[in-house]
Amino acid sequence: MLNPAIGDTLTRIVPPSGSSEGYSQSGKVIEVTDDTIVMAVQADVIRHMRFGRRDGFDTAGLGSFLVRPDWLRAPDEEVKGAQVGAGSGVTCYTGHLTHNGVRLQVDFEAPAGASKGALDVAFLQALGEKVEFDYLAIGTH
Repeated sequence: MLNPAIGDTLTRIVPPSGSSEGYSQSGKVIEVTDDTIVMAVQADVIRHMRFGRRDGFDTAGLGSFLVRPDWLRAPDEEVKGAQVGAGSGVTCYTGHLTHNGVRLQVDFEAPAGASKGALDVAFLQALGEKVEFDYLAIGTH
């Protein structure tokens, strides 16, 4: 369950589909209900987009989903900390995101015995090398 606060910045990820490249947009949370998150995203005009709180996917079935920007890149200290004492060696993984039949898969490595958080960081770093994450400031509070 996603629990953002009003004013939080979230990133909408649109995976590649067919001949279209994937992209991302940042926006501000403007409303949170029991079931949905409404985010203001700057496109040609400011658009309000709804996402499910349970899974983060858009409610219109467009194939996009939400992530928090800090999930995309961890500070260097966190990445180094995740590797300390994680065990010896490196484990190779393949990870994927699937939504509405669109699968985006990347291979990545993480220290043997890495925590779930460290695996998430490694996966998102590898994903970031395959798709473009972009941010657009829509205001400051």
